[in-house]
Amino acid sequence: MLGALWNGAGGRVDRNQPTRGALAQPLVQIAASIPATALFPVLLLLLIRAGGGMESAAMALMLLGTQWYILFNVIAGAMAIPTDLKEAATVFSVHPRGSAGGA
Repeated sequence: MLGALWNGAGGRVDRNQPTRGALAQPLVQIAASIPATALFPVLLLLLIRAGGGMESAAMALMLLGTQWYILFNVIAGAMAIPTDLKEAATVFSVHPRGSAGGA
């Protein structure tokens, strides 16, 4: 759930703000190329020193393993929205939160 929260927001920022997306996309690709199991020993040491147990480490490993799939699917979904649909939303003043006309 935690991975879905930050990846959903990050994916929307990536697609809604093209300049930030153009800067963030290569960094995300590089970070995604590192397997979760490679980061696990470092993460485990940090969690043990912070007072977390193996349960915290196991949850962190699951988060690391799934976050990239969520992020890339959110970005792909945002990219798949047709331009015509975005233009129609602008014409009819449909905002992301569902409020029309700023009311």
